[in-house]
Amino acid sequence: MFSTRFEIHSWAQAVRVATDPASDAGLSTNELLTLVLAVLSVLVAVGGTYLANERAKAGEKTAREALEDARLARKESVELALWTGAIEAANRHMGFDPAREAVGTRNQDLRIRLTLLIDHLHEWDGFDTWLAEEMSLGSVIARVVMERHRPGETVTEQLERAWEYSAWALALTKNLRYLRRYGYKPKHIKYLRDAAHERRVSLYEANSWGQMPTEVPGIEELDDDLLED
Repeated sequence: MFSTRFEIHSWAQAVRVATDPASDAGLSTNELLTLVLAVLSVLVAVGGTYLANERAKAGEKTAREALEDARLARKESVELALWTGAIEAANRHMGFDPAREAVGTRNQDLRIRLTLLIDHLHEWDGFDTWLAEEMSLGSVIARVVMERHRPGETVTEQLERAWEYSAWALALTKNLRYLRRYGYKPKHIKYLRDAAHERRVSLYEANSWGQMPTEVPGIEELDDDLLED
């Protein structure tokens, strides 16, 4: 019968065997040192590569975060400018009497700034229809104020007559500021749109102006269902 025996030798014994010139598999001291240095070089190279990869990953993450922060900052800056422009344009209608000054420039400025804001906030469903109703309502109130104008009116009479137009501008300004601060909610937009529409209808009826227009004649807007692909 044969038996196998395993023996465990110390590191010192292994070195002596490896460096023993009489040993068939023996390595000289220089050869052993070279082997050890080679192994250490490999370990250092692997460790260096790992650290370099980790630093590269960290650098890429920092760069992505910086790019995202820059994009967010730019988006916030653009939105602030658009909101500010729209609110300023609406504010210019407060304390204004359309019967005594031309309203065209103010209306044009307000319309442009609201359009730019709408285009930027295109995901706000119904935002455009509400502001369209508000612009139409402002024009109707301006018409009321101009038709009530009488030559020789006192300052008090003039202020009382023009107050309704200023109140519309004040309400629009406050609502724009509210939405800028608190963001979009469909129920708020629907409420404002319906309120503006109902008031416009009531003014047409109260002044016996006939059928109120609901769209601009001869203009057709593009939409996804207008033409076949």
